[in-house]
Amino acid sequence: MHLVDAGVDTGGVLRQARGKPGPGDTISSYTLRQAAFSRDICVDAVSDALAGKLATSDPGLPSKQWYHPTIWFYLWTGAKSGVW
Repeated sequence: MHLVDAGVDTGGVLRQARGKPGPGDTISSYTLRQAAFSRDICVDAVSDALAGKLATSDPGLPSKQWYHPTIWFYLWTGAKSGVW
């Protein structure tokens, strides 16, 4: 989660969360798992904003415009990594 500014993914990072697919995950359930493990960081960031205590970090990575993967890339990656 990051602050939005005039650039493309250049706002300061507020929070980060990572998750891994579970043994029974599918293309549908993994999307729900991502939403579930990112919920806490969203709640924390909103709480910080309301308290006036937003703090950002700079991961030191270059700005990059991200696009959703094509369906073929998505399916290949899921099959290769064992998501389905």
